[in-house]
Amino acid sequence: MMKQALNATDIKRQNQRLILDAVFRSGSTSRSQLSKELSLSKPAISDNLTELLEAGIVRESGESSPSPSGGRKSILLQPNGNHRYILAINLNFSHPFLALGNLTGDILQSMDFSVPPGSSTENSVELLRGQVRTMLDALGQEREKVYCIGVAAPGTFDEQGNLSSYNPDCNGPMWWQVDVRSLLQQEFGLPVLMYNDVKAATLGEWTKGEACNVKNLFYLSVGLGIGSGIILNNALLMGEQFDAGEIYDYIDPAAAMAGFNLESTICLNYLKDSCFRARHPAFPVRQEIHLKDIVRVYQGGDPVVVEIVDRICSRLAVVSFNCMNLLSARNMVFGGEYTPFGDCFIRHLQRLYLHARRPVPRVMISRLGKMAGIYGVLYLAKEKYFQEFCNR
Repeated sequence: MMKQALNATDIKRQNQRLILDAVFRSGSTSRSQLSKELSLSKPAISDNLTELLEAGIVRESGESSPSPSGGRKSILLQPNGNHRYILAINLNFSHPFLALGNLTGDILQSMDFSVPPGSSTENSVELLRGQVRTMLDALGQEREKVYCIGVAAPGTFDEQGNLSSYNPDCNGPMWWQVDVRSLLQQEFGLPVLMYNDVKAATLGEWTKGEACNVKNLFYLSVGLGIGSGIILNNALLMGEQFDAGEIYDYIDPAAAMAGFNLESTICLNYLKDSCFRARHPAFPVRQEIHLKDIVRVYQGGDPVVVEIVDRICSRLAVVSFNCMNLLSARNMVFGGEYTPFGDCFIRHLQRLYLHARRPVPRVMISRLGKMAGIYGVLYLAKEKYFQEFCNR
């Protein structure tokens, strides 16, 4: 079947998007530099830039330094990140996090809030609604520049942002019991984009984190739950059902015989139960065990807690070893609430690679924390806005 030729409008849209991406990627450029970089004529550059400058998404900002040959100075072009704002929400961690960002991924303000253990879904939603209202109201007249609300949440979401599957055993507030997207849209009159929390964090690490712009990346997030995200050939792998990287139901033979899945033998509830069952004097009451306390005791070198964490990290290393070899990925980021145990995890993973006589991958511990999901949402919302802008 013969492909349909691009018409003038399609070509203009493509060129405008190329220019927009190049300006935002460079931070500062000129018409002549864009012409060379994109292999477009100077008239084509100027024609497409006219609309971008008029809309205010790109702006002129002075002149460049004269060239050594004494040529004419170029007018510099810079992205206007504050052309639109994005309210990003990360519902993954024990304390949900909100941030107001712009099109260049800058964080302008942020806040987190605590959902008390055992809170009803209704109370959790009311807390979320109140925090969103506070942040939007603080913008005053600038609120009209908010493009959308982007939410990184547990669960699998399709291209339209509809929840298609979720893990019923996930710890923390059960956000899937309410239609977060419809609720926020009706309350605040803004488009709401829903993304899987771990996939958003994967993109955050890929665009702003330790693994910035690597070609292939395996991201593992562990804490309240477990999940992974995959970048292959500079693209986020979604899968046919949008759930690529969902490994919480991963079952090894020993666990399968006992009726356990990966999450039930690794994540936070298991860690707390293990510390309690060990009759450790620091954790006499199961309901009062918190991750920060476990981390403190672990970092103090307590042998009982060190052994528990070591066992968990060994299991995580086996899963990661298998996944990375399957994907042929040589870059990995270890994220989530278990990052304080990152050195232990890396030690086990390196041991497996050395034993198998395979090249040891580059393994990085996330420095972004809950910001990884925020940066991922900002990136995805920016991509969607650029697409709409150029196709308008």
